[in-house]
Amino acid sequence: MTLTSSSSPASCGQNNGSLTLVGQQGQSPYRYFITGREEATGVFNNLGSGTYSVTVQDAQLCSVTGQVVVGVLNDPDVNITNLTQTSCGRNNGSFQVSTISGNGPFRYDIGTGSVTDSSFVNLASGNYTVTITDANGCAITRGVQINGSNNLTQTVGVDSSGCTVPSGVIRISGLNGQSPYTISSTSGVVVGQNISMLSAGSYNFSVTDNLGCSVVGIGIVPQTVAPTATAQADSSSCGMMNGRITVRSSGVNGLDAIYDRRCLTEYEMYLAI
Repeated sequence: MTLTSSSSPASCGQNNGSLTLVGQQGQSPYRYFITGREEATGVFNNLGSGTYSVTVQDAQLCSVTGQVVVGVLNDPDVNITNLTQTSCGRNNGSFQVSTISGNGPFRYDIGTGSVTDSSFVNLASGNYTVTITDANGCAITRGVQINGSNNLTQTVGVDSSGCTVPSGVIRISGLNGQSPYTISSTSGVVVGQNISMLSAGSYNFSVTDNLGCSVVGIGIVPQTVAPTATAQADSSSCGMMNGRITVRSSGVNGLDAIYDRRCLTEYEMYLAI
């Protein structure tokens, strides 16, 4: 009497393998056994991977024993590659799933539907779970974290320009990108995060950080208003130095003045800020 056997592997770590035994050259009917189990048909299902001791016995109680191996189809194994973080607050993150082992073709899903393309692009920053399923239905998951930078923002302050000299300043602060920063302006002199030596007017400028994120801004430099003044004279009397000149200004605070003990003569006064 002889015994022939065949097997199908278990997959995905499950007990879904099988083996088939066939007895020949003996007296039927045959009985088929593996450890702790008998099947009249000789077909044993729901087996995990491993080596099984098998026996076939005919009607005359003659038997043949042997060993049968139920193989295993492992879960797919993958790496996450080509991970690109987002920049400048844009949805420009990406990653790729690289398969190391498994039975293809593979399908990939990050929660937006199963696809055959292993590359994912135009992603916002955040945490992603990608599910990889092989041709046997075996599936694994991998976590992917995409970090990123926010939109570049700024705060703009200005100093007025002088009455006759272009001394206005645009001060740029509150930048939230990655330094160093490059500030570009078609007017004035850029020193650090200031644009100086500006006349009164409106100025456009741009700021670019070390990641290439940019923001544009406008600074409006006001003109310093020249003061005006009026003078009122109270004459001296009897040749005494008891005259008084009262100067009142407008356009600038705190420049009113009184000049006592003045002789009877002509005075020329200048008001400057």
